[in-house]
Amino acid sequence: MIVIILAIFAVVNAEDIVKVSLGSVGGTVADGSNLPEKYQPLLPNDVTATDSARKWWENLVANAATGTGNIPVLDPFFKDELPPISIDHSLITGELKLKNVNITGIKNIDLENLEVRAKNNRLDVVVSAPVLTGEADYEADINLGFLPITYTGHANLLLKGVKLTGAANTLRKRYKGAVVYQLDGIQATIHVDDVVIDIEKTLWDTVTGVMSTSQIFEEGSKAGTSAFRTQANIILREYPVKSVQKYLRVMSRH
Repeated sequence: MIVIILAIFAVVNAEDIVKVSLGSVGGTVADGSNLPEKYQPLLPNDVTATDSARKWWENLVANAATGTGNIPVLDPFFKDELPPISIDHSLITGELKLKNVNITGIKNIDLENLEVRAKNNRLDVVVSAPVLTGEADYEADINLGFLPITYTGHANLLLKGVKLTGAANTLRKRYKGAVVYQLDGIQATIHVDDVVIDIEKTLWDTVTGVMSTSQIFEEGSKAGTSAFRTQANIILREYPVKSVQKYLRVMSRH
């Protein structure tokens, strides 16, 4: 046992970077509350709202590199720091902190289908992207059984052939005296043709020693979904419901 512990501490200080390809992966994830019914067919108000939302999306993507209104630059999307990500597996627990997060490829996301159900505030989308890339500095404070280990380093992520079929619903909440929309629940089925990761070899070996690649993708997708909802709500709270409804009415006339 002592030899094993000493060996673990010995490799923690190594700085070898390994490039790992997970191949084709996919799964379904959810975050937040349960979604309302996906009723059919769309009502007349839904058709109008869907058309307006599609135009809003087109405007968003067209201005992804420069930002528009209160919406910041989205491609590249940069954050100094994201909220800590909890790691809670049967054999490995802890916390992952990401800093200097940089994501590219958002401007190339293709909106394949969109449906807005105004009656119960449900949004359904199908989107795809040929390539998405991400990089970040990380600090992973993990507990491997009784043994605490801290890893720090830089990781690169490449997603090829991404397709997401998802749904979300919104609630109205008060923020700084105004009523705003907030994403309350998200569900998504994700497929990626290939996932390529550049990461510290010792961290990768530690994680894959207790988790399969499919479990890693599942946990990563859960964390990504939660982070997306958080960041989306930060943007949405800057737009009062009245201004959003006014914008959509204007878009519906064009």
